Amino acid sequence: MGKLKKIFKTVIIFILIMLGICFTCSVFKFLQGEIVLHEILPKTGLYFLYTIGYGALEEDAFLQNFFAMIGIISIALMSTFLTLNLFWRFDDVLLQKKVDFDFSNQRFFFHFTNKGKTICNMKASFLLYDTLTNEGIEGPREYFMPLLLENASWNISLSLEETFWYDAFLSILRNDAKHLYCTFSFVDTKSGQESIRVEEILPSYCQNERKEALTVNMIQQPIFIRTANLKMIENGTKLQLSHSKKMSTLAYQQLNQVKDFMMVYYSFRQHPLNLEKYKSSDTYLTFGIQSSKKLQLDLEIKTLDQAQFTYPIQVQPEKTEIKIFVKEIPLYLEQVHEICFIIRKKGNLNANEMTLTDIQIHVC
Repeated sequence: MGKLKKIFKTVIIFILIMLGICFTCSVFKFLQGEIVLHEILPKTGLYFLYTIGYGALEEDAFLQNFFAMIGIISIALMSTFLTLNLFWRFDDVLLQKKVDFDFSNQRFFFHFTNKGKTICNMKASFLLYDTLTNEGIEGPREYFMPLLLENASWNISLSLEETFWYDAFLSILRNDAKHLYCTFSFVDTKSGQESIRVEEILPSYCQNERKEALTVNMIQQPIFIRTANLKMIENGTKLQLSHSKKMSTLAYQQLNQVKDFMMVYYSFRQHPLNLEKYKSSDTYLTFGIQSSKKLQLDLEIKTLDQAQFTYPIQVQPEKTEIKIFVKEIPLYLEQVHEICFIIRKKGNLNANEMTLTDIQIHVC
């Protein structure tokens, strides 16, 4: 019904505009003294009929060509507009110009709502674009939906743990030349026609349920990895792991065999830690460590595909602050599943005690 109203309104506006042009020409003829007052309306009707292709004018060639040109252009434009509105369903699928975000879980939500009949084969393709270089710099990141019924919604949940989304939202907040675009396509199940729309995702669309706008500080929050989440592997040794506020203490006995080792570690297997998204920044890991006796241990960062980065640490009786820049790690650690502290057999290693503080990732 809404589409029929729009078509009817378009036709009425077209007729009124054409009549207005024809009436203006008739009045001009009257002012020139070429016709009398009672001939204005008949002349207006004659000009209108000629404009839409009916009747004939006994006028000069210029006036005939003028009305013919207006008629051809106007009818062509109206026909094109009516065809688009009758058969193309641009207004049936609406991309909501608002992106919800859940700050506590660092997640974003895009909403697509179908206001028309059933559509299928939907694809939302996101691209981060730089207007200074006129090229795409991130993406495309694509999402698919096979079918969307009338009045149904397609909700896409995104996480800032993904490198693309972290870079995309940080870029559009920091740099006016960076733009995030969504190309949305679908197929009309009635006509079989594919339609495409392009929307820019502006920072102003990003609001939480309290209507707070997204800021850089909301994205670049420091990350804390608590020692209370440490696990341990004894491997033939005797370990005791105790926790207090922001630190843990590891007490162990002498390693007996050369092959023996002991380890405490953080596991991220359920929710992998993504460090790769910080690769171009000055983000660094920091933590405090000390031991009752001097010893050497290895800090290992392992990915899901078994890639590994090893960082040797000399532990002193005095507390030492360890600082490791993420960009210096020679791995793209997009899926970190373990951070391990490993002590191996090296000479006489008697009973010892080691203290670790929480790891903090300073996001820069």
